[in-house]
Amino acid sequence: MIEKGVKIPHFCYLGNVRIGKCSNIAAGVITCNFDGAEKHFSIIGERCFIGAGVHLIAPCSLETEVFVGEGISILPFASIKKHSFVVGSGKNYKIKENRSFYIDGIGWLLTSESVDLLLAEKIQFQLEQLRQLIKIKRQKDDVFRKWFYTPNQEFLMSKRPVDCFRELDVEKFEMLMMVIRQQIKSLN
Repeated sequence: MIEKGVKIPHFCYLGNVRIGKCSNIAAGVITCNFDGAEKHFSIIGERCFIGAGVHLIAPCSLETEVFVGEGISILPFASIKKHSFVVGSGKNYKIKENRSFYIDGIGWLLTSESVDLLLAEKIQFQLEQLRQLIKIKRQKDDVFRKWFYTPNQEFLMSKRPVDCFRELDVEKFEMLMMVIRQQIKSLN
């Protein structure tokens, strides 16, 4: 079953899999669903990114907003938690938790280290509110994207909002939340 907004190029084999909405499946992704005796099922959560040439060896499951780098073989019975970043090569991969986040209108953001998940999810929620307000004002996602990637004088050293999101510093996260709230207030 493939939900709404999933992007799948040709040159993929995706059998016995459920893919959550807004996930992106790169070229060459294969679900290895037959172990020689039985067929198994894999689950890919919402807003996941599966890199080129990834093998999902069933049964396995990926929760929401998991980012899997290219050329990785996810092992059978693997259960990868939400917001994980999977890096490595082949069957030798590492799961880095609380490092992958999806923001509508921007895409996937990977943080330099594991971040406070509750704080990051609050920022994601506020960014979505800001994006919706920009759309209500009949502006496109380009305006939102430009704001997110342009240096903001509210931050120390003229950082961009994206830079503050990607860093581990809790103070910068809280400053980013304050700036987003101010931006929302100015649009209301």
